[in-house]
Amino acid sequence: MLCGFILAIVQGLARGLEMNCGCFGETGSVLSSGWMVLGRDVLLLMSACVLLGALQWKGNRVN
Repeated sequence: MLCGFILAIVQGLARGLEMNCGCFGETGSVLSSGWMVLGRDVLLLMSACVLLGALQWKGNRVN
C-alpha cells in the first residue's frame, strides 16, 4: 500500500499538482511539501524492507 501511495505522490509531483488538501499536515508545516512527504515515505519503505530482511535472515539462521 505504501508503494501505491509513493507512486501517487510521484505522479502528482510530475504533473505539477498542488497537494495541500490537509492530508499531509497543516499548511506551512515541515511535511506540507510533496517532496518532503515523498522522502518520508521512501524512508519508511526502506526501513520496512530492512526490518523484513533482518527478520527473514534471523529465521533462516541455523544455531
